[in-house]
Amino acid sequence: MNQDNKSAVLEKKSIGKKDEEDATVAIAPEVVAAVGKKSNRKIRVEVATANELLKKPFLNEFEVSEITGRAVSTLRNDRFLRRGIPYLKISKRSIRYRTPEVMNFMEARPINFDAVAK
Repeated sequence: MNQDNKSAVLEKKSIGKKDEEDATVAIAPEVVAAVGKKSNRKIRVEVATANELLKKPFLNEFEVSEITGRAVSTLRNDRFLRRGIPYLKISKRSIRYRTPEVMNFMEARPINFDAVAK
C-alpha cells in the first residue's frame, strides 16, 4: 500500500454523546491498531547535548545514562544494589547525580593496553 492509499483508507467510528447527535469521526487504521493494543515502546526522553549537561551541577538518570552510555535500568539496578555512581535522593521518586561524581566514576575506569602488550 503506497502513501496515497494509506491516507485515503480511513475507518469510521461513531462517538456517542448524550446531548448531541452521533458524530462520525474518520480514524486512520494505524491509529486504531496502536490504541487497541498495549505498546511496549519505551518513551524517549529528550536530553541536552553533552557540553550543556556538563555545565549542570546535578543530572537526572536519563542524562547520566546519555553521558556514561549505561542503560537507565542498569543505573536503577546499581542504586538498588547500593553500588555504582553515588546519587542523591531528592524525594521519593526524584534521583540526582552530582556531575563531578559522574565524571570521577568514568575516569576511575580507564582501559590501558600497555600492560597487555608486554
